[in-house]
Amino acid sequence: MWEMLESRLRLLAQLRSLGFGARLLLAFVTGLFGVVMLLIALTGPPEGKAPHFCVFALLCLAIAVACFTKGRVAQFFGSLIASGVLVVALFYLGHELSEGSFWKGSRSQPSIVNALFFCFLFGIPAAVYLIEAKFGLSKKRDERQDAPD
Repeated sequence: MWEMLESRLRLLAQLRSLGFGARLLLAFVTGLFGVVMLLIALTGPPEGKAPHFCVFALLCLAIAVACFTKGRVAQFFGSLIASGVLVVALFYLGHELSEGSFWKGSRSQPSIVNALFFCFLFGIPAAVYLIEAKFGLSKKRDERQDAPD
């Protein structure tokens, strides 16, 4: 019974991951975006916007690396991305709680309700990924069982 459960869990893990073609396409597009944004940041972006271009370029390049790699390296770069998303979500919520209004009548205007939506849609999944991936530093269950005592 346990073998069947483990085989089904492995099958689910395979279904959750992207295929090679999708990962390659995503890595190529995000890598290209990252390089273009970095070139814009280095060649003269609008006044005072260079750090924003660099951060976005690093995000795109981290996504590209996470798509090209597998295992612990992909988990590490995925955790870096998830950490950034979680920090942004918490900062947005904190900022709106301290200075924003509860609802401004439009989804396009920043408000506490919109910050809560952002935390629900992006912050919680990022936190769950961080808990599961552990920055790629923990050994998988199979690796722990095979390790000598």
